[in-house]
Amino acid sequence: MKKQKPPSETPPIANYSSLSPSLLNHLSNKTCDGPLLEQELIRYLNHSSNLKELIHSLHTVVNYLGQCDYSLIRLDAAEQCDDKKVLTPTLLACSYPLASHQRRAILTQAKFSDISHRHVSMLYHFIASVDSSSQLFAKHPVRYVLVTSVSHREYFIVVNNNPSCTGHINLSTPNTIQHRTNSTNAHLQTLQRVVNAVAYIGCKQFPSCFSQRRHARHGVISRQPQRLLNIIALQDATLHQAAKQLGLTINTINKHMATAKSALGTQTIAGTVWKAICEGLIDC
Repeated sequence: MKKQKPPSETPPIANYSSLSPSLLNHLSNKTCDGPLLEQELIRYLNHSSNLKELIHSLHTVVNYLGQCDYSLIRLDAAEQCDDKKVLTPTLLACSYPLASHQRRAILTQAKFSDISHRHVSMLYHFIASVDSSSQLFAKHPVRYVLVTSVSHREYFIVVNNNPSCTGHINLSTPNTIQHRTNSTNAHLQTLQRVVNAVAYIGCKQFPSCFSQRRHARHGVISRQPQRLLNIIALQDATLHQAAKQLGLTINTINKHMATAKSALGTQTIAGTVWKAICEGLIDC
């Protein structure tokens, strides 16, 4: 299977003529049967011959539902050496222009005018609302989150195959926790079916983009190389200083660093530390 290129940085244009009458009927009917809607969506998205077409189809559906912008984010869950679970978000698709340097898992700056930053803040709002004992990632270490916005103040959040993990946030009111109306619930259920269908087709036809990254999971890097990377990253230590702190020879330290580089696919120490941070291997 061909490796898919990253999504285009230019947002697509919605084309409602590509939506079948049956799908339009289901999208417009707020009381329609959920499974039937999901089947129609899968049938529609299944015609995508490449990743760009899939994103274009997603954009058309979301735009038809009255959402001005959206972000499709993959959440990878990994266990750290202390059994703590960390989540790494990766932006898969969006409705707004995005520079290549913005396609990263960690948000280092936040701008009021940047839609992606607003959507990422909604993602973290969702993460903060999930109970620490949640079984959200128990069976599947990867989830797909769809964040949509009606305006710069109203947002919807849905997670694939998890109807209980949905959110509606309206920042135009003093209290962001509102009572959900029937209309809001119906809209969340529709978006739930959309993210279910996109995740299904994406994993089936474009696994290189949608599937969980496996080159740097916990267990690939053993405890000692990971501990070395934590010391370097958190204490700004050199290899010699780390060797002294760990009570190891510099030759052993070099072997641990070589192991980490090989597992993460990097060549430099700085690149290895940065990749480890992105993969949730640093206890920061």
